[in-house]
Amino acid sequence: MDLAKAKSILMKQEGGTSLYEHLVELMLKIVVEQPDNALANLEALSASVRAKTFPDFAGGGGTGGAAASEELVSARAALLSAQLAVFKAPVADEEGAGGPGEPVQDLTGDAALLEWGGVGLGRTEAFRTHLALKHLAAKFPAKGLRWWGRLFGRGGDYTVAEGVMDAGEEEGDDDKDALGNAIQKTGDGPNKFTYFVCAGFGAPWTKLPRVTPHQLTATRALRRYLTGDLAAPVAGHPPFPGNEANLLRATIALISADTQLAIAGSLTAVEGDENGAVEPNAEEWEAPDLSGADGWVHAALEINALGRTRPNPPVMDAEGNEVPVEGAPEPSAPLKGVGEDPPVDEAAPEGGGAWLFSAAPVSGLAEGEAPTGPFVAKSLRWPGAVMVGLGKKCAGAYVGWGLPVSTAPYQPTLPAAPPAVFDFAAEETRVAEKKDVTVDPTPPPEEGEGGEAAEE
Repeated sequence: MDLAKAKSILMKQEGGTSLYEHLVELMLKIVVEQPDNALANLEALSASVRAKTFPDFAGGGGTGGAAASEELVSARAALLSAQLAVFKAPVADEEGAGGPGEPVQDLTGDAALLEWGGVGLGRTEAFRTHLALKHLAAKFPAKGLRWWGRLFGRGGDYTVAEGVMDAGEEEGDDDKDALGNAIQKTGDGPNKFTYFVCAGFGAPWTKLPRVTPHQLTATRALRRYLTGDLAAPVAGHPPFPGNEANLLRATIALISADTQLAIAGSLTAVEGDENGAVEPNAEEWEAPDLSGADGWVHAALEINALGRTRPNPPVMDAEGNEVPVEGAPEPSAPLKGVGEDPPVDEAAPEGGGAWLFSAAPVSGLAEGEAPTGPFVAKSLRWPGAVMVGLGKKCAGAYVGWGLPVSTAPYQPTLPAAPPAVFDFAAEETRVAEKKDVTVDPTPPPEEGEGGEAAEE
């Protein structure tokens, strides 16, 4: 092959340019700018030339051309427009909806506390998330909105926000799932908080549906990564009743029930409330030592084996008496101590295997002087769940894959054994082959008047 033939191959037009023109511009850039480690950074230099010198070139192996470039530019413009809209103050529409909404979490302040626990949002990301929460408060009538954390997925991540909303009119008192368990209404049990997710800064927020007991029990038996698509089906065994939006909501509920902590003494149980509600302690209380399990309590109720925080509502017979249910779980106790959590590893000492407590390194302490904070509590059952306390203030978040730690290899749940109709070995249920019929089973015709056979 001569030089002219090789050059003609390189000069073949692809998307408004050619490889020969790109190589010429690349060599010119290297000669003029003389960058350090040009060979190691060759790919970055090539991408820079394509972006500046050939804006209509889509890249990616020379496929797509100008059409793909137009789609890319349009997508980038839409994303930039959505991000810029977050920096503007929420404005009410013509019907009066929207507006500034309820106050939200001061994430810029809590982010500084969370950094001691290894959750580093950074000032820019914390400020952007704070603005996104304000726009979320303008869209939904939610109170106490805060940044819950982030869940990773194979195709995209979920930014999660938590708030309190009232139950909708479509929620009934007798709603039950496929297993016959009563679904707790919004504001109660696993549905105490309402959760919203988005794909990132500038992306629209989506309200997640309330979770059912069946979804919680099925999620405990599954071990599956999220995909980043709320509408994606959930495969596996046992069958999951819903799509990824329901799986995501159930995962958030399980993590919250196990890892949302409060400083001991900061909350008190509401007297006479059967649902285990708690409220801020109005009396004077002293900040405890947060360096161990005694300084922390669970702010959320434990979810039992039914997927609820308390037993199912009582069933009444025809006479109005309550029908006892064998094996019904006890109601979850509010403000349970962290030291009562079962260890992740059975070989670990009681109360010492569910959380890891440490003091953040602080300079200026004299030799032998005990640290005064901040103190960090990290969950060993849900890696990525962190609580940080300083005096009477604490902040928490979860950043992870949404999977708990298991000391045993994962095995899918086996199908249940088919129920036995009767015991073949028992004397009273022994079966034998039926004898053959040797006589005509048809009854003889009845005789009518006059002694003759009655006609039909």
